[in-house]
Amino acid sequence: MLRVLLVDDERLARHYVCSLIDWERHGFVIVGEAEGGIEAMRAIDRNRPHIAVIDMNMPVMDGVALCRYLHEYHPDMKVIVLSSYDKYEYVRETLKNGAVDYLLKHRLDEESLLQVLEKARSDIGSAAAAAGAGPASDASEREPAPSLLAVAEWLQGLDACGDSVRGWLERRWSRERARNGFAAVMQIANFRLLTETLPDGERTGLVRSIVDLCEQSGTGDPSLMIPVPLARGDIALLFYCDGSDERAVVRDAEERLGRIEYSIDLYLGMKAVFGIGPPVRQAGGVRDSFRKAAGNAEERMRQLHAGPSGAGARTDGEKPASLTLGQEKAIRNAVEARDVHAVGEALDGIVRSLREGPASARSIQGVLSELLAIADKFWQHRPERGCGPEPDDWASRGELTRLFHLDDLLQWLKERYRRLIERLVPDSDRPIHSAVIKEAVLYVRENYPDDISLELTARRIGVTPAYLSHLFKEETGTSFTEYLNRLRVGRSKRLIEDGESRIKDIYGKAGFASYNYFFKVFKQYEGVTPSVYLKRRLEQNG
Repeated sequence: MLRVLLVDDERLARHYVCSLIDWERHGFVIVGEAEGGIEAMRAIDRNRPHIAVIDMNMPVMDGVALCRYLHEYHPDMKVIVLSSYDKYEYVRETLKNGAVDYLLKHRLDEESLLQVLEKARSDIGSAAAAAGAGPASDASEREPAPSLLAVAEWLQGLDACGDSVRGWLERRWSRERARNGFAAVMQIANFRLLTETLPDGERTGLVRSIVDLCEQSGTGDPSLMIPVPLARGDIALLFYCDGSDERAVVRDAEERLGRIEYSIDLYLGMKAVFGIGPPVRQAGGVRDSFRKAAGNAEERMRQLHAGPSGAGARTDGEKPASLTLGQEKAIRNAVEARDVHAVGEALDGIVRSLREGPASARSIQGVLSELLAIADKFWQHRPERGCGPEPDDWASRGELTRLFHLDDLLQWLKERYRRLIERLVPDSDRPIHSAVIKEAVLYVRENYPDDISLELTARRIGVTPAYLSHLFKEETGTSFTEYLNRLRVGRSKRLIEDGESRIKDIYGKAGFASYNYFFKVFKQYEGVTPSVYLKRRLEQNG
């Protein structure tokens, strides 16, 4: 009996194919069904089918991608492709990747299905004859390797295909005459931030490039090291060694990983960190080695984020971190108010909480990703009359390949938000054209809580106070002092609404020189005193 796997995201379509023929009477048996490419990969590891009948149009991993995977990792499996569309691109890609035939669903009947199944049977028989493999040959020698996905899941404690993976590792261990084995885990600094905006194909291609560099740089004999892609760009490296000296094994590992690190830096411009697990004497023990290696890699990455000072690099009490609702609200309110200073304060507080957490390296990346997503959303919805760089320039995150410490990442984030606010429409119905006023507005927004003035700002940007005053009024429609006061009142209102400061303590944080002046200006712009404003806000919020 030849084993057949059906792969189609439509249950009715699978049922129709099942009902077309008496499978066992014709020498076939359906050993499994899958709703998509990822599920099919797992089913293949469990059931070892000879033939896969695959639908082209499936979510996440479509039939073309699955055919490529099977062509690379299960070249002996025969593939029959089904589709609702007669597209030349599909036909070309699937046949190029070894498909037996390409059938249209609306033309599929008993005769056409049997015809293509017999063709697959013939191809399987021809391949076995060419290899000199009869029915009595050693099946274990012909058994294909489990998918890398199955190996990754087994390493991480998922045992759906555990027996298959463990058996394969033991045979590999025996074949290499290994006396020691161990696992290492590689993490790429800022991988999530660098790749989360890339198309899936580009991200997958990058991971493939990293794996290729591991295979080429890790050792002179690729059979002694198996790279296994994990989630989020991490790579597990499974080593086999014929030496019995554990210290020599570790030393050899460090040399190999050093070559990999150098190659990834040289060819991809990325920073890799590694965690190494302890040597083990049995193939099954590699999973325990992997767990310790993963923890060591996480700790190395956290130390990289902490920088030379080591702040935030503690291992005790580590907990997951994400933006709180209050932190997200503070960032959004500051951007909506185009308040560069308030954005900087909010970012400082977020990074401080990550250090004090202490947060894991994975959590740090998650928080930074959330902050970038907020900025990107504002950028995508910026008014058309806002000016700024080309979208490709904004989308680029290439600088992150060389920024690892939290302090450096914080400064990069501040600059990104500053650029965002600089490109948003100013507090005026009139567009700003001159570089002088753009620079003046940005300087005021960054420094309004400090003791700044028209004279200081003019000196900062290299013009006379009289010229700046005239041009500022002409382009913004308001005087410099009024613009500055509006920023400070806006800051005062946000501080009042946050409820974390007493009203008599707010004036200094907003940049006013005295409480009396703050009281006067606030009432002038809002029509009520700060206390009345607070009372009304409390009543509105219930």
